[in-house]
Amino acid sequence: MATSRRPRAAGGRPTSPSSTRNPPPSALEPIDPAGGDEAASTDAGDGEVASSASSRRGAAGRSSRRINVQSSSKTTVPKSARLLTPAEKAARSQAVKSFVVLVLCLVLFLGAVAGGWYVFLRENPLSREAQGLLAEGERKLTLIDSTLNNRQPKLAREAFNDGLKVLAVPMLGNAKEPIDEHDPNLASTQQAYKAVALAKAIHATEARIDKIERDLKAEGNHRKVMEGFRKLADLDDAALVEHEKLTELFLKNPVEPPAGGRDEYVTDYAGMIQEVNGQKIRIEQEKDRRLAAITSDQEKLAHGEVRALVKGERFKDALDKLSAFKEKFEQGKFDHLRGFVEDSAKQAWESAQKYADSRFTDYKSPGIPKAIGDQALRDARTRMDQVVERFGMDEYVSQAKAMLDKFPKP
Repeated sequence: MATSRRPRAAGGRPTSPSSTRNPPPSALEPIDPAGGDEAASTDAGDGEVASSASSRRGAAGRSSRRINVQSSSKTTVPKSARLLTPAEKAARSQAVKSFVVLVLCLVLFLGAVAGGWYVFLRENPLSREAQGLLAEGERKLTLIDSTLNNRQPKLAREAFNDGLKVLAVPMLGNAKEPIDEHDPNLASTQQAYKAVALAKAIHATEARIDKIERDLKAEGNHRKVMEGFRKLADLDDAALVEHEKLTELFLKNPVEPPAGGRDEYVTDYAGMIQEVNGQKIRIEQEKDRRLAAITSDQEKLAHGEVRALVKGERFKDALDKLSAFKEKFEQGKFDHLRGFVEDSAKQAWESAQKYADSRFTDYKSPGIPKAIGDQALRDARTRMDQVVERFGMDEYVSQAKAMLDKFPKP
């Protein structure tokens, strides 16, 4: 019976005798289809089992063959590299060269753009600094003009000196011609030429500064002389002599009276000269009035001679003259004349010292033009030389010599 030859295990699948005797064919070995038919004809009772097992083996075999075919189909077989023809090699080499040339051209173009920006468009820091100096120079020029309009020559002189100092730098070619356009210190040639023009404009104001300085001095001296005339009767004899000397010196040089005559100044200030000259006669009238008040003929004679010596700053000679009069006229009253000589000498020294100090200060003023400075120094030395030569009184002569030692020699 079919059932007796197909025992089943209680807990599992029946073991096929054929599977133990004949193991399943390898997935790599072909399966003979006749084997299934032979097994089927041998035992009818095993038909179901054989058919089932055969189906499973066939399915497994087909699956193995599919896997094997798929695996073999994915295997790449290396192909031998194809050799390029000379034309293809030449084309490829030309393409590489063209690419390199393109890259180089691009680099050069970018470098040219950067260089152009650096040279033409980029603001040079040195040029920016030079522009600031030019702006400061223009400000000083404006300041000179405004201070001159307000008659402030001292402030104008300071701005004048500062303006030239600002421009006198290498980056602006020191504001002097000729300009070396190849000078590496220049911020730019254009700025250097602008500095030259600005310096010329500042220099052009110097004549105005000098003129206003002279005007103010002449006006101050004129006021002083006219003030003396207003209180002429109240001046003592020594002050009257000083006023007379100042008046005569002013008529010859209204700007610097102690410095001696200057015809050009007389012409420039003719109106002031004319006004003072019209008052000069009052000095003679006052001298005559005072002389008439002296009752003694000896005293009148002594007064006239002593006064002439005092006017010429011959103070030692004036004292000696008084001594001679006193010896000759023992009863004469000459003490007041001695006081007159001594007071006149003191006032003359104070005036001379003040003038010399003032002119020496002008000489030392920063930025003063050399010609004006040298003249100021000469004026100071000349006045002290006059004290030494004329006064004859040791106390004043020694002080004048000390000042001369302090003054540089021209």
